[in-house]
Amino acid sequence: TNVEAGPPKAPADSIVVAVEDIEKLWPTLKPLQQIIAIKAMIETGRFEQADRLLARTTFRGGAAIDAQFLTGRLQMARGRFPEAVDTFRAILAAHPKHETARLELAHALFALKQDSAARHHFNLSLGAINDPQLKSRVRSFIDAMDRRKRWNFSSYLSVLPSTNINQGADVKVVTLNGLPFELDDSARRKSGVGVKAGVAGGYRLALTEKLDLVVGGGADLKRYKDKRYNDHSLTAEAGPRYQFGFGDVALYATSTRRWYGGAAYAWYHGGRLQTAMRLGDQRIVRGSGACTRKNHEKHAYQDGWNCALYAEQDYFTGPSSFVRVLGGYEIEDLDTEHLSYKSYNIGLGAYRELPWGTTLYGQVAYRNYDFDGLYPGSTTNREDHRFDVTLNLTKRDWAILGYAPVLTYTYTINNSNVGFHDYTAHGINFTVTKNF
Repeated sequence: TNVEAGPPKAPADSIVVAVEDIEKLWPTLKPLQQIIAIKAMIETGRFEQADRLLARTTFRGGAAIDAQFLTGRLQMARGRFPEAVDTFRAILAAHPKHETARLELAHALFALKQDSAARHHFNLSLGAINDPQLKSRVRSFIDAMDRRKRWNFSSYLSVLPSTNINQGADVKVVTLNGLPFELDDSARRKSGVGVKAGVAGGYRLALTEKLDLVVGGGADLKRYKDKRYNDHSLTAEAGPRYQFGFGDVALYATSTRRWYGGAAYAWYHGGRLQTAMRLGDQRIVRGSGACTRKNHEKHAYQDGWNCALYAEQDYFTGPSSFVRVLGGYEIEDLDTEHLSYKSYNIGLGAYRELPWGTTLYGQVAYRNYDFDGLYPGSTTNREDHRFDVTLNLTKRDWAILGYAPVLTYTYTINNSNVGFHDYTAHGINFTVTKNF
């Protein structure tokens, strides 16, 4: 009598299964055995079999995450990089500390030449990787992006509701030297909704292996229903950039043409020295120093020089977070003494990717303005203390065509010893980003 023995069973104490038995044994394998088997199929090029078994199997718990990750790896192996990007981003939306998914996402973005987004994830990964060889590979990808991209182009579009689009005073009457002064309409706070947009591009001509000539330019506009506050500008810059082992330094000649309120406003000409350096695997420092000559069309009393230094450091504390410290110093020397000033600023920010596909960035900044000369109608020099609080929310799992929505809220309070310049402002910025 022939008796059916039934399907063979996998050894209970083993996670290794012979290749020829995979299909027959599949229903009896434990989830861990199934995951290991699919991983082996991908690594040995048996993509059709891996795809078929992933499609027919329902995984739960930690195995479901592993299966989703292997789906992304399979898409990468087949060269389906856009699909892989979506898969790895879906994993990070729920599990932002998934280090290997972040690295694979960076690799997929690199393959698609989306270098800005790839750099973002490589930098976060370096904050968590301990393996020296893996760190070296990540740095090699970053170096390759620095070398390969000759053309660059970017654009943005934002909607800007604000309670104070003109930085006007909150009050109608101010007191100077004990005397009341009523502010005219243009000096008082105006609320409104603006649209801000811009484009920028450039070309990097290689002169030597490490020295480039960079030429770039851009256009920015800010428009409101009240045309008095429209602000448009065109900018051009050119100069050499030198790359060294852990960063680069560049010196640019700059020129900007600005229109305000629908009329020609000013020309700005000058130069800027800037640098970016990686100080170890967890720190990136960026800095710039610029001096600009300001020539106004109608308000010659505002002509003069502006020189500013700025620096910021990002410290990557893990695969999904970093801390930013920033500061700067500025001198504006104009033909009118009481409009000239010296200023310094400091700030602290924190970036964190959270579950539910959300990213939060918060920043607090303080800036001091110390003006030269007596303020008209006053017996003292003007001094301002400005505080800015910024909260930035990105919804990474609402991406459309590779862009995720960003909501930014800013609260500004400016305290001045001259009542004309006391003001507060609440602002909201709706925009999108590819760096998520």
